[in-house]
Amino acid sequence: MSIGNDRNEEIRILKDGHPFFEMRHALKSFTKDKNWTSLLKASQNMMTIYPEVEFGWYSYALSLLMLSEYESAKISFKKAIYLNSDSIDSYFHLGVTNYHLGEYDKAIINYSKALIKGMNNHLVYYNLGNAHYKSRNTDDAINFYLECLSICPSFKDASNSLLEIYFDNADYFNSDESTISIINDKRLLDYLITQAQILSKKENNPSNSDLRKAIRLLNSAIYIDDRHVVAYYERANVKALLGDSKGHSHDKAMAFQLDTFNREGDYFFAYSPSLIKKDARSN
Repeated sequence: MSIGNDRNEEIRILKDGHPFFEMRHALKSFTKDKNWTSLLKASQNMMTIYPEVEFGWYSYALSLLMLSEYESAKISFKKAIYLNSDSIDSYFHLGVTNYHLGEYDKAIINYSKALIKGMNNHLVYYNLGNAHYKSRNTDDAINFYLECLSICPSFKDASNSLLEIYFDNADYFNSDESTISIINDKRLLDYLITQAQILSKKENNPSNSDLRKAIRLLNSAIYIDDRHVVAYYERANVKALLGDSKGHSHDKAMAFQLDTFNREGDYFFAYSPSLIKKDARSN
């Protein structure tokens, strides 16, 4: 339990005359003003007088984090969590500290704890995306960036991170303002599928790298809408081009299952004519 978060406990502490409320107000003011040096000193004073209060330790750890004292910050965030196991901000900022130390798996754990305990804003999803990307969990990173944008469509850092994953800063697509506005648009599904088609249907046979980028785009489209028939059709097409016959068959079956009107496959082959030859060879 955090004594600083319990009004009855605050009153109990105050009976010996220590100015708890004034000190807490000062810590919040320094944090709001991003005056990290003053926050460091003020939080040390609070920890001396109220060592059992989580808020002093959290503020001290936050100042250390912002002053790039990551190892010391990590220890103090853990102390704050020990005093208050429900301290959402402590879990989140411990995750930030882990990230700066290159401890990406630990960052994922602490961001996830903050999420489970009630932190549901775009920043926690964005930071989860970053940590997963650094851990080479590309699909998870994409999904968390998309969750971030679903909450805050104008958050450009997440848009830029997606573009970096999708296109690897390729010359044929520029990460400019118009691109950002498109990826934040409600037409994101169509955008993802269209870009996948551009990659997979280049006039000069697409490279495996292009095809893998197309797969990532279509994975994201299906993550957004797992009943999007065209996305499954297109992904089946790309998997066939990559020689993934099992994946091709799976996505083809999913498309047929969702599109009962065209269950026999006429639409599928009309939509992806290049697969006719592939299927003929497999028989």
